[in-house]
Amino acid sequence: MRRTRHLFVFLGWFFLLWGSGSAFAEGTEDQIKSSYIYNFLKYLQWKDHSRPAIRVGVHAPDDFMKAIKALEKKTAWGKPIEIVELKGPEDIDKSLDVVYITGEAQNWMEALYHKRLLTIGDDPRFIELGGIIRFFEKRQRIRFELHFQRALKREVVFSSKLIKVAVLVE
Repeated sequence: MRRTRHLFVFLGWFFLLWGSGSAFAEGTEDQIKSSYIYNFLKYLQWKDHSRPAIRVGVHAPDDFMKAIKALEKKTAWGKPIEIVELKGPEDIDKSLDVVYITGEAQNWMEALYHKRLLTIGDDPRFIELGGIIRFFEKRQRIRFELHFQRALKREVVFSSKLIKVAVLVE
């Protein structure tokens, strides 16, 4: 009888804690991806970043733009974060540090290929097309792939904390 009660107490706590998930598991998909992008900014560095702000170019639907605009109230490495809405590949300029593209990315990749910036997308072929980080869903969780060697070539260095939770691809 006592063992059964302990088992029920254990199972109760297990399902309560397991069901709550992690901080990344809560919120809308847009909020989760925005949180990931913020953490990427906190746990990476460029070999030479002397600009006064970190500029993130975003091509996404309005709902995502609302979610990511919240990052403008935050800082990474003591620098403010600026979100720049991108209408097309022609809007990409040298002042950007990061570019995030939702949906089909092929038209964007030529404009991004030789730039020294972090590229993030969710197109299933994003890494294949030359991107660095790709969001994907696995077991109802948002995860990300990281092309580590490509990041190094573009002089973007990730902390070991970020590398541990990434799915590394070549």
